[in-house]
Amino acid sequence: MNARFTTSKLELAYGQYAMKRAFVLQLGYETDISQRKFVGRIEEVDTGRELRFRSTEELLEFLAQCFDDARRAELEVDEDKPESI
Repeated sequence: MNARFTTSKLELAYGQYAMKRAFVLQLGYETDISQRKFVGRIEEVDTGRELRFRSTEELLEFLAQCFDDARRAELEVDEDKPESI
């Protein structure tokens, strides 16, 4: 028989926080470190957004867009919070 367990709100909040700005990166065999050429696949963990990139520039553009989107979302959340007196 499997034991039952519950997850606290604190554990859920930590899990959501820990996955923000976390990425899974798989480098393809075409990657050439000496040439600084990266080819592969990247996935943003908290959104599931992914990209198959064929150049370092594509990889960096994807990362920049993810960070910009996350920053924008954080600012929107902060604006929605009521100010304390």
